[in-house]
Amino acid sequence: MIILKAQALSDFLHKVIFVIFLGLLASCGSTQVISANSSPALMASVPPSPEEVLDIGIIAFDPNIPDDIIESNENLIVPDVRRAESRYIAYHLKNTLENTGNWGAVRVLPNSTESSHIEINGKILSSDGEMLRLKITAIDSKKIKWIDRIFEDRATGLGYENPTEDPFQDLYNEVANELLAFKNSLSSTDSSNIKEIAKLRFATDLAPEKFDGYLVEEKNGSLKIGQLPASNDPMIIRVAQLEGLDFLFIDTLDSHFNKFYRETQASYDEWRRTTFAEALRLRELQKEARRRIAAGALMIVGGIAAEGSSSAAAYTGAIGGVTAIRQGLSKRVQATNQELRLRELNEALASEITPYVLDIEGKTIQISGSAEQQFKEWKMLLKKIYADETSFLSE
Repeated sequence: MIILKAQALSDFLHKVIFVIFLGLLASCGSTQVISANSSPALMASVPPSPEEVLDIGIIAFDPNIPDDIIESNENLIVPDVRRAESRYIAYHLKNTLENTGNWGAVRVLPNSTESSHIEINGKILSSDGEMLRLKITAIDSKKIKWIDRIFEDRATGLGYENPTEDPFQDLYNEVANELLAFKNSLSSTDSSNIKEIAKLRFATDLAPEKFDGYLVEEKNGSLKIGQLPASNDPMIIRVAQLEGLDFLFIDTLDSHFNKFYRETQASYDEWRRTTFAEALRLRELQKEARRRIAAGALMIVGGIAAEGSSSAAAYTGAIGGVTAIRQGLSKRVQATNQELRLRELNEALASEITPYVLDIEGKTIQISGSAEQQFKEWKMLLKKIYADETSFLSE
């Protein structure tokens, strides 16, 4: 009976060892596959015809900053850096799309606007020197989605050693190519329709009661034209004039984003280059810590299994296991230090980012914190101008 119990205990311990060994393989033996570079952004061979030219508005990305400070710390998110990235990444996407020659005006905006032919929204899911993951949504003025998915790209050491382009340029190229593929599936009539609906949406936003019924929402949520105003209608002429003024204001904001992008680029590139190496080192330390702790657990369990046959073997196994676990915990301390190092690098970038101020017709526009509010105030001002002038015309 005693022999059977000992045998059962031995079998049980061997199963425990086997399970721990599998866990060890899963945590330490996995590899990360780095895919080959994606296709470059497709360039326009000839300029698109005026009927097919579509403008794009890119809204400054959602920085995705957790409300929970502990969660932010665990994910090494420094709010100032993330907010900078939300503008930087949006503007780099603008440059990528603009350089292809496949589009009309491509602008970065603090908030959504009704006049965009296509609007792109993005959310930063994760960003460090090694990995960039973005949730991208693109929708046209008809409220038809062109893109709605997650894009991700992993940088390589070579991308930082010989930088000829952004380390994550593959991601931006992929977004550009998907947008172009959808655009190429449209007819000239479709493109003209998108532009006409954008104009009517702008007019409806200015004066909902006067342009009610011009646009009709279909069952699937998309928009279609219900009726068109007369081309010589004084109200629609004034709408066109205010839309031109709106574009001037938006272009001013876009130039401000451009200034921010250029002056942030050197610091941000250095931050990403450094955090790439730091992020790899951090993962290496975490992996080594898990391996040593798991190996220590195996040695202790092995020592217990050997206790019935050799007390010396049991003692050696236990001591070796404790030593391995202690080394693993030491690695964890090093990993924690690496996390602190990453945080210092993040905060160093944040300290170099300063708000920029513009004065537009006596109104102050600040890119940090108040650009969104100023944009809303500008829209309210346009509505007031239109209401005052059309009221005068109708008298």
